[in-house]
Amino acid sequence: MESMRALSFRNPLPWAMFNAGKRTDNRAMQAHIRGRFLIHAASRPCKEPELRWIEQLASPVRIRFARMPEGALVGVASLVASLTPHAALNEYPEQRRWIAGPWCWMLADVREFATPIPCKGQQGWFNVSITPTLLQTIDDARRC
Repeated sequence: MESMRALSFRNPLPWAMFNAGKRTDNRAMQAHIRGRFLIHAASRPCKEPELRWIEQLASPVRIRFARMPEGALVGVASLVASLTPHAALNEYPEQRRWIAGPWCWMLADVREFATPIPCKGQQGWFNVSITPTLLQTIDDARRC
């Protein structure tokens, strides 16, 4: 059976990707992987300081991350670059409010699933088996 890479994000980060234009994921390490991956909503939310930062950046849109599923595949995106904050600001100035670093993983073609798919996540990259249901959900998200 085929598989696809997935990456977990604490809520409300997936919400910000789908609803507030967040296309930058700030990580401690450079990414050497490029291409499509599944967005997994972790079972635990962001810590309080990060949550306040996201609320501030996402306004005037109200954060309703309590409505976001937890422990589920919630979307799909492409990782297109891994840049320093300086390079990210030069290449993606529209992401200025989201860029912090030390490495900025730049995302494109971010699509939310209409129906989340329950899935146990992991830290770091992990593989998810492609089932017919998941394949249909990915195809449906691409059409939106």
